Amino acid sequence: MTPTTQTILHDPENGQYGNCFTACIASLLSLPIAEVPQFCNGDDDDGKWCRRANEWLGKRGLAFLEFPYTDAAYWEMAGSDCFHTITGASPRRADTQHCVIGRRSEIYFDPHPSRDGLVGDPSTWLIGVLIRTNVAEAA
Repeated sequence: MTPTTQTILHDPENGQYGNCFTACIASLLSLPIAEVPQFCNGDDDDGKWCRRANEWLGKRGLAFLEFPYTDAAYWEMAGSDCFHTITGASPRRADTQHCVIGRRSEIYFDPHPSRDGLVGDPSTWLIGVLIRTNVAEAA
């Protein structure tokens, strides 16, 4: 995992949608952000961003899955120390979701230049993981 700062800040009034999720995927894959597409472009409410991400990741034998927040105790019990995404409320815009890198369901790195993290009740956050889709090649 290589922490990567987002290069586009969220400004939907001017047609600009932040690339925090792109920065998180670049971070998790240790890729330059320029090699990862912008998946979110304003039509996020119907899940198109996730479909676009999984089409791109699928070509690399990966998939992105999200599930409700689980606290650090779960990760300890499961014996997992993996990096993942956490999506929750942005500290800059109450109506906007923001994506950061987590480890054991705690914020590890915020790709926004402010590094302000997330706000709100963690029980409303989503955890996202990358999984291999081709088990035969992974073995």
